[in-house]
Amino acid sequence: MVELIKGGAKRICVVSPTGGGKSRMMRTLIEAEKSSVLYTNRKMLFSQLCSGLDDAGINYGKRASGHDKAPIWPTQICMLQTEISAILEHGARDVVDARVVHIDEVHNNCRGRTEELLDSHSGVLIGWTATPVDIGHMFDELVIAGTNSELRECGSHVPAVHFAMPEVDEKVIGKINVGQDGCGIQKGKRKEYVHRIFGDVIDNLRRIHPELHSTILFGPDVAGSIWLCEQLNKAGISAAHIDGANCWLDGELLPTSTELRDEIVRRHEAREINVICNRYVMREGIDLPYLRACVFATSFGSITSYLQAGGRVIRNHPDVDFVKVLDHGGNWHRHGSLNENRLWHLGLTNSTVAAMRTEEIQEGEREKQQVCPSCSGIRGSELKCPWCGHEVSRVRHGRPVRMATGKLISLEPSQWRKRKVLDPTQRLLKEWKGSIWGNKKNHPHRTAAQIYANFARTHDWKYPDRSWPWMPKRLVDFYLPIGMLKPEDFVPEKGEEA
Repeated sequence: MVELIKGGAKRICVVSPTGGGKSRMMRTLIEAEKSSVLYTNRKMLFSQLCSGLDDAGINYGKRASGHDKAPIWPTQICMLQTEISAILEHGARDVVDARVVHIDEVHNNCRGRTEELLDSHSGVLIGWTATPVDIGHMFDELVIAGTNSELRECGSHVPAVHFAMPEVDEKVIGKINVGQDGCGIQKGKRKEYVHRIFGDVIDNLRRIHPELHSTILFGPDVAGSIWLCEQLNKAGISAAHIDGANCWLDGELLPTSTELRDEIVRRHEAREINVICNRYVMREGIDLPYLRACVFATSFGSITSYLQAGGRVIRNHPDVDFVKVLDHGGNWHRHGSLNENRLWHLGLTNSTVAAMRTEEIQEGEREKQQVCPSCSGIRGSELKCPWCGHEVSRVRHGRPVRMATGKLISLEPSQWRKRKVLDPTQRLLKEWKGSIWGNKKNHPHRTAAQIYANFARTHDWKYPDRSWPWMPKRLVDFYLPIGMLKPEDFVPEKGEEA
C-alpha cells in the first residue's frame, strides 16, 4: 500500500475479511502519516475506532455531534452525518485538510452526499472493507490483504459450522401478506407484511446450541427482532435487543444510548444475557470475539449483508474452537459458506456476484454439499455426518414401486439446458469481435455476459463458444463492465500472443 501511494495512486481500496486486522493496518498508516482524517457513519464504530486510537497513543480530534472539537491535532476522526450537514448543507466549515483520507466500511459510504464530501478532498483516499461490492466507481486500485483460509491458518479466524434448511423453498421463507393463511395476525385497512422463516428459532437454538449463551441474532426487521427477543425471554432464554433508536432490556423498550449499549454488551459477554437481537446495527465493524453462535432469522438479499453479519462470529477467541451458524433464511444456499475464500475485483456488484455463483454451480465448479437430515448441519458427500454422527444407510433390498399410467413430457428449465453452440465461421467470428468492440466504445457499462446473451438472441439462441477470440478469459470478467477490460483480458486471435 505504501508503495502504491509512493507510485502516485490516489484512490485505493483495501480488502480483508472481518477480523483480518483492518483497524490495526489503519492505525499503522495513521502513525506513519499523522495528517489523516478518518470517516465512519455509526456511533458504535466511532466509539470503537476512538478506543483503538487511544490504545495506540495517537492524539486526535473529534468532529461529531456532542463532542468538543480539537482542531490542533493533525489527525481527525469524523462522523459522516455531522460533516455532511456542517460542510455541504450549511457551509459552516471546510473539510479537514489531510494528506490521507480513510473511509471505514466504505461499501456503505461511497454514494450520494458521502461521495460528494469525499470528492472534495485532495488527499489520497483509502477505503477499508471486507466486501468491495458496488465501489468500482470510486477506486483505481484494489489491495487484497488476506483471505479466510489464511486468517484461519494464522489463528485470526475460527471455522463456522452451518446448519440450514434442506433446500431453498420460497413457500416457507420471505414476506407474506398480513391476513394470509398461517399468518395469525388480523389484517388492517392498509396492506401490511410479516416475514416468514424456516424452522422454529427457539427449538433449533436449544437443539443445536444447548449452551444458549454468547449468541447473536439477526432479525428480518427491527420489529421482528424485538418480537423474537420477547419470545426468547418468554421461553426462559435471556435476550436483549439493540437498534438505532431503542434498546429492549429486562422487559422495557428504552431510548438507545452509548451507556445502555455498552451495558448490554458487558452483560452479554458475562453470560448474564444469552442472546443479543438486532437487525443491522451490529452487522458491521463490531468486535465481539467471544461469540459462539449466530442465528440468521432473516434472508439476506446481498452478499455484502450476509458476509458482514456473519463476520461478527468467525473472529478468533481463546475459548472458542468453532462457531455455529443457524440459518433460517436460506442464506447458505444463496451465498455459500462463511468459510469460503472470495475472489474480489473492482467493478463487482451484488447482482454480478450472485450471477457468478449461479454459473459456477451450473457448471459443476463448486463442491457439492448437502444438509444432514438429522441435525441440519452442512456436510460433503460422505455418508456419516461429522457433526451429529448420523449415517445414511445404504439400501440393501428392493421394494415394489407402484407405476400409474402416464406419459412424460419435457419440462427441463431452459436456464439449466446445455447451450447450443455456434460453429466458428469467419463471418461469425468477425461479428462477435465487432459486438465486443462496438459495445466497448459506445456502451462501456454493459457486461460481456449481456453482449453474449444478446448475440445468442439474434442467432436463434445459439451461443458463441467460450474459446472464441475476443471472449473474456476469466469468468469474473464476463460480469464486469466491458469498458473496464483491457485487450489482454480477452482470448487472443490466432497468431497473436496471449
